[in-house]
Amino acid sequence: MPLDRAAADSLKDISTATITTILLKKGLRNVWLRKARALRPDYPRLAGPAFTMRFVPAREDLATPASWASPKSTRAAIEAMPEGAMVVVDAM
Repeated sequence: MPLDRAAADSLKDISTATITTILLKKGLRNVWLRKARALRPDYPRLAGPAFTMRFVPAREDLATPASWASPKSTRAAIEAMPEGAMVVVDAM
């Protein structure tokens, strides 16, 4: 679902506490990011639609250059990410 520029700009000003409260009111009680922090505090906040990925390290015997070109590879998923999306990674 596309996120228009005005909505994305307004989301940049919402605090983490407010977002957490909204999630709680919607019944999402076990949804969080552990140890979230700004990597560059001097940069502005970003907002956009989430592009969610699950990263599972490959077995050494299966991690070959040929496997990296697979349409199901992590690299292919990253290259398919839409412009303006925010990547969210489940790295277990």
